[in-house]
Amino acid sequence: MHIPFTDRKQEFRYERKFPVRQGLMSKAQMEWGIKTNSFFFSEIYQKRQVNSIYLDTNTFELYTANVVGQSRRFKFRIRWYGEDTQYATDPTLEIKVKYGLTGDKWLYPLPNFKIGDLSQERIIHLAKEGAVSELIVEQLHFLYPVILNTYERKYYLSLNKKFRVTLDDSMQFYRFTNAFGVLPHGKGTDTDFVLELKYMPGDDATANEVSKQFPFRMDKYSKYITGCDSFYHLD
Repeated sequence: MHIPFTDRKQEFRYERKFPVRQGLMSKAQMEWGIKTNSFFFSEIYQKRQVNSIYLDTNTFELYTANVVGQSRRFKFRIRWYGEDTQYATDPTLEIKVKYGLTGDKWLYPLPNFKIGDLSQERIIHLAKEGAVSELIVEQLHFLYPVILNTYERKYYLSLNKKFRVTLDDSMQFYRFTNAFGVLPHGKGTDTDFVLELKYMPGDDATANEVSKQFPFRMDKYSKYITGCDSFYHLD
């Protein structure tokens, strides 16, 4: 797919991910590792459930681009918050743009919708109703809902306000099909937690001081790839 970069001003940032495999640490230990960092992270916002519906082409072009690590790649998803996974309230179309080691995120508010009614045609209608730009709507003609992902997220901010941390757990994945919508039974993962450190490129050198204090290692991790690998045979 070709995504027009002229649609939005780009504000790239770094995102370092630290996946923690099943049984290695408790949630209390994870939170202790964040709060005892010398950059003094404190919790902001309320913990909330994040729900994301990922979109892809019928040949999974976006999945493939992320697996092979293309320097410029994208993820399309519809995101909303709260425990209701049958009805999306205040949803947003999000386009995650990766360029090398940095990333950006474009946000477009959408009208509320029922998950069971979601289809490619419905997504296009929602985008037009939500005043999504024509450049992006054109891309939606090639995309379909393939995975629903839910998880719990906590948010932290460093004392100097230059570094943000999110901590995700209780991840579940559900498959979309044209005939039945979301399948009723979800699948978990062998990853208990995903910590993500986010900051602007000018703070990259200092970020090493932040990340080396976490009692776990940085690694690649994609919720979308994990979800696809759980339900589709894409090798």
